[in-house]
This record gives sequence, structure tokens and C-alpha cells, in this order.
Amino acid sequence: MSGSIERDIGRLSAEVEALQKQVEAQGVMIREMRDVIVQTRGSWKVLVAVAGFAATLSGLVVSAAQWWPWRT
Repeated sequence: MSGSIERDIGRLSAEVEALQKQVEAQGVMIREMRDVIVQTRGSWKVLVAVAGFAATLSGLVVSAAQWWPWRT
């Protein structure tokens, strides 16, 4: 009976160690994801500004093309 309990304790101890390693690995991944998010915080604003400028410019070109003299 005592051998069975010791074996169970050993198995549970090994499972706890494995879970601790997994939690540490997840912590590293979360820190990496946070770092990426922090680095890209201002990039989306620039991307939106460039897209808005391109849309405005293309709209002006299309409007001007409708009234251009060679249009028949």
C-alpha cells in the first residue's frame, strides 16, 4: 500500500513539474506577444493615414477625369 502511495506522489510530482514548465513557456509567449503589440502601437495609425490619403487622391483623380476636356 505504501508503495502505491509513493508511486502516486511521484507521478503527481512529475505532473506538477510539467505543468510548471508549461506555465513558464506560456508566460514567455505572452511577454513576446505584448512586446509585438507595444512595437506596433503607432504603426496602424500610419497605415490608416496612408490608406485615407490614397483613397482621397484616387477619388480626386476619378472626379477630375470625368470633367477633363478629352472626355467625349
